[in-house]
Amino acid sequence: MKKLCYILFMAITWCSCYEDKGNYNYRDLADVEVALPDEAYCLSFGESLKITPTINTVIPEVDLRYDWEFLTDTLDTWWNQYISVFQERDLDYVCTMGRIFPTEGSYKLRLNVTQVSSGRHFYSNEVDVKLIAQASVLGAMVLHGDGNASDIGIVAAKEFQLAPPSGTFVEQILPCYYSEQNGGAKIDGKGISIIQTYLSQDYMDNVVIIALTDESSAVTESKTMLKIDEWNDLFVGNLNRGIPQGFCVKDYNVYVFDDGDIFTRQAYTYPFTTPVYEKDVYGYDFYPQIFFPSGSLLNNTGMFFEKNKRAFMILQNLFNFDNWTIMNADSGVFNPGDMKADFVYMDAGGRYGMLAVMKEDNGNYFIAEMDWNAASYDQVPVYRYDLMHLPEVQNGDVVNWAFGTAQINMAYYATANEVKQFSVDAGQKIIPETLKMTNNDPIIFEGEITMMKILKPAILTDYYMSNVEMVIGTYGGTIGSGKLYSLELDPTSGRAKSVKSYSGFDRIYDVVLKVY
Repeated sequence: MKKLCYILFMAITWCSCYEDKGNYNYRDLADVEVALPDEAYCLSFGESLKITPTINTVIPEVDLRYDWEFLTDTLDTWWNQYISVFQERDLDYVCTMGRIFPTEGSYKLRLNVTQVSSGRHFYSNEVDVKLIAQASVLGAMVLHGDGNASDIGIVAAKEFQLAPPSGTFVEQILPCYYSEQNGGAKIDGKGISIIQTYLSQDYMDNVVIIALTDESSAVTESKTMLKIDEWNDLFVGNLNRGIPQGFCVKDYNVYVFDDGDIFTRQAYTYPFTTPVYEKDVYGYDFYPQIFFPSGSLLNNTGMFFEKNKRAFMILQNLFNFDNWTIMNADSGVFNPGDMKADFVYMDAGGRYGMLAVMKEDNGNYFIAEMDWNAASYDQVPVYRYDLMHLPEVQNGDVVNWAFGTAQINMAYYATANEVKQFSVDAGQKIIPETLKMTNNDPIIFEGEITMMKILKPAILTDYYMSNVEMVIGTYGGTIGSGKLYSLELDPTSGRAKSVKSYSGFDRIYDVVLKVY
């Protein structure tokens, strides 16, 4: 009975307190009404998702926080969670494939509006966002710029596809493809080189594009060209020195030079770990280029040029970077192990397999021809071609050299004004002439020539124009005046069978194929 009276007393007391509103200050808290205009959105990876929400409230803007949230299992928990990806009122967000969006498909999105002072949350309606893989634009990647910043363009043309296109092919010229994919941002500095690490079909998700300038770098997804990293991000734990020099690709392997150290990995492993060659340990300082002989004398080897010894050195096994041999082979023509000259350029070319441009201490240039099908090292040096009689070479006016593989008439150098063609024929005196068409017509290049190369990509799939496709960049002095010339070469005569041009670039620094 006493317990019942106690409960009745407490009930009366509670009711009295509930009805007594006169002793306190109460106010209604304002709400936030938030809605998204559409129930579903569809876009490709790399595109920007833009949504302007409808928000009704009397709460001051400074007291509101905005979080656009996707429902995902990116935290590797057994339940899905909402992850904030953007923190402004209006959404403008680029969806890229990764942890939040691991695959194509539909993802749930909402806007979470938080009143900062009270901590209350107000949610929009949940909408579907369907993401699909963006079709990759394939063609010639053009690294170009104004000297202060660089961009990457793409020329999607027939001659820049891996195989001849069948049926109707629509050409595209996209001079600012990189900056357009990255919110207008370019790559600081003057362009140096660009490469695509093209991998086997089993590892396509690891394909990246690496662009280097004299001030910075960019590592992008191959399909979208969205920037994902910089040079130093390619290395585990910053084990590199952070001074990029260059890179080479050979079949499944990528070789990277960083301040004298050499890193390598198979193309499907990422990123780089410890260097396979350390300059401070072995003492050799190599020029950042590797020549991979295709002849029978040296199998599975690489040839490097050592700057201090001024010697060509052979790495006997590309999987073991501690077995070096100086190429001592003094045939009376020249000795690859003691060139007494500085390295300028080398590539597969000429009748015997390799041509190297060298510069002696007295300023004279010459070309060394080597035979990698020789029976012994002593027979590797075959001919020396002096270039002392060529004023544009001796004066240092050459912009680029280019050689066609296994062809004596496919030898070229470019100055700012013209492209010269010559023959490397059994040691005979080099007599260059201005590059012409096969029918003897002249070729007119508009503007200053800034680069020249023959496309011979080191990729796993054959390129049907390899060794016969020459690209030449010119610049007219103003923004957008750069042109890319595409020449199909005749291997027998060394002349051009056809010429096309593509406009809209700035000063062109380098061109490579984008094949994925």
